[in-house]
This record gives sequence, C-alpha cells and structure tokens, in this order.
Amino acid sequence: MTRSFEEKFGMMSEMTMGYIDNYKFTGELKWHPVEFKYMYAMNLDDIKVNGKSLFKDGCKKDGKKCLITIDSGTSHLAMPSWAYQQ
Repeated sequence: MTRSFEEKFGMMSEMTMGYIDNYKFTGELKWHPVEFKYMYAMNLDDIKVNGKSLFKDGCKKDGKKCLITIDSGTSHLAMPSWAYQQ
C-alpha cells in the first residue's frame, strides 16, 4: 500500500476482492476460504520464522481452528491471544 507522499509520484495502491486484474498481476495465487464472513477470517495453519514452524501440530487449541483476520487497511493481522503468545 502506498502513502500519500508516494502517490504524488504516480505510485498507486489498489485492493481487489474476488477477481484478478491480469494486466497488473502475474504469477500464481493461492485462494483460501473465508471461515468467518463478518471479518474475512481465514484458517491459520502455521507461521514459520526462518523456516521453523511455531505450531508443532498446527494452530489449534482444544480442537478448535485458529482463525486469523487480515486488515486490508493496514499490515496488521488479528489472531487469538494464545496463538500470538506462541
């Protein structure tokens, strides 16, 4: 995402949902199902740091999935506090 300073020089941000503008993007996308539609939450399987998994058996607690919400207006990710602590 660009800042207003960068937009003065012609750099612009754009977010699209549900389609790909092939003129602006090349490569492979991996689609993930939305698990909680009110916050666009997705299932988080794992986080790796330097190739090392943070969750040895996947991101689950008491058999429940670990959902993560992506904030499209920032670089923030929201997840359960127990997962964040790990």
